[in-house]
Amino acid sequence: MTNLQALYQQVILDHGRNPRHFSQPEHAQIDQVCFNPLCGDKIHVYCDYAVDRKTFQALSFTGDGCAISVASASLMMVALQKKDSAYFYEAFDYLKRLLAGEAVDLSTIDAFSAPEDIANMRRIQVIAGVKNFPMRVKCATCAWHTMAAVVEGGSEPIKTE
Repeated sequence: MTNLQALYQQVILDHGRNPRHFSQPEHAQIDQVCFNPLCGDKIHVYCDYAVDRKTFQALSFTGDGCAISVASASLMMVALQKKDSAYFYEAFDYLKRLLAGEAVDLSTIDAFSAPEDIANMRRIQVIAGVKNFPMRVKCATCAWHTMAAVVEGGSEPIKTE
C-alpha cells in the first residue's frame, strides 16, 4: 500500500466514523437532501446564511451512507464554514477536476490562498482517490451536489443517477 493510499484510508475512516458538523439544527434556513440510489446514501445539508445572504454562517449535515459519502460531506463542511458560494464553486470544481484525473496546482487557485484553505483542499484531495472506483464517484459527490442545490436555491431532492 502506498503512502497516498494509506492517507486516503485514514482520512476516509476518520471522517466517516467521526464526521465533523454532523448535526440537525432545530431551525435551519435551508434543508436540502440528496439520494444516491446506487449506494443507498442519503445526505441532508443544513445551511444558515449570514446577514449578507452570501456567506455560509452555519453548515451541518446528517444522513446515512457509506464511509465515502459521509467523509466527503464532513470534509466539505469543514472547508465551507464561513465561506461564500464563489468559494464553494471553486472547491467543487477542484474536486471534480481531481476526480477526472487532472493534476491541479493549488497555488494557481486564488480562492485557496489562506493556509487553512490549503490544508482543507489537501484533505479534499484525498477524496479524489475514489476516481479509481468509478461507481463510488457518486458517493464522493453526493453532498457536493446537495450543496450546489443549496447555493442555487433548489428545493427538490437531488438524485445522483
